[in-house]
Amino acid sequence: MPRAGDHPARGTARAMATKASGRWGKQTGKPSRRDHRAALFLALPAAIVAIGVIVAPLFYALWLSLHRTPLVGGSVYAGFSEYSQVLHSGAFWASIGVTAEVAVPTIIVELILGTTLALLLQNLRWAGTIRLLLIVPILLSPAIVGADWSVMLNRSTGIINYFLGVFHLPQESFTATASTALPTVDAIYAWQNVGFTLLVITAGLASVSQELVDAITVDGANYIQRLRFLLLPLLGPLFAIIIFWRFVTLVEDYGLVGLLTGGGPGTSTTTATLYLYNQLTAGDNVGLASAAAIIIALMTIIVGMVLARIALLNKQLRERGT
Repeated sequence: MPRAGDHPARGTARAMATKASGRWGKQTGKPSRRDHRAALFLALPAAIVAIGVIVAPLFYALWLSLHRTPLVGGSVYAGFSEYSQVLHSGAFWASIGVTAEVAVPTIIVELILGTTLALLLQNLRWAGTIRLLLIVPILLSPAIVGADWSVMLNRSTGIINYFLGVFHLPQESFTATASTALPTVDAIYAWQNVGFTLLVITAGLASVSQELVDAITVDGANYIQRLRFLLLPLLGPLFAIIIFWRFVTLVEDYGLVGLLTGGGPGTSTTTATLYLYNQLTAGDNVGLASAAAIIIALMTIIVGMVLARIALLNKQLRERGT
């Protein structure tokens, strides 16, 4: 039942969304023991592969993190001293800060631009072609993107500064100063991956029942109200998935930043992954790099749990409001 003061569109959207979710929430019967055995048998090959490529390397990384291991030579048991060294390292926490400075603005820009483009292209004649062009950068390797943009942003020979000169605008050394290097990295990440958000949100919009849209429209909702009371709440779980997936890919990426700036100037663009690489090569300590990698993995898991909790609370609040 709609609450006092609610816009009719809000009440209709809640009722229709609850009805739609109820259809999919009905149980079709309890699986038999035979079904369980068949499911386990079918999942066995994937489980074996997962153990080989995920579980075994993870335990090996745990073992390395407990030993002081140079690139060449034997290992010496070090206990948790490598973890202590990482957690007391200013360079490590600086790299975490840089990673956050890359991830937060990049993900926000991608969400806003991707969602806006998905909404604008819904009924456009050439929407398919435009989506295809926007998705193409996703197919490129981050290393290739970093190498290409480093050439295009070159102060002397880059095409970006060439066009700035044509329009009599001041030329920039985009990756040579700390004040411009990080925003440049953020912009290139957003350029490459905004198509991912566009793709996911487009699929989400296509899955919204036309009955819901028609019902809220009949109640007198305009486009902004349909967007606020119906579309954005239904797309909420997809936003959580996009945020988590992009956070994970940004944390693990080395190629783009490594080839574009190399972590410089200074350490202004040294992300967590670059810190790991530097510890592995320049620091000649596989154990320290492994300990840092495990700590970063745990931080990523915590972020994922927080996002999942926020999504669950948001869902519960919407259900209480119906």
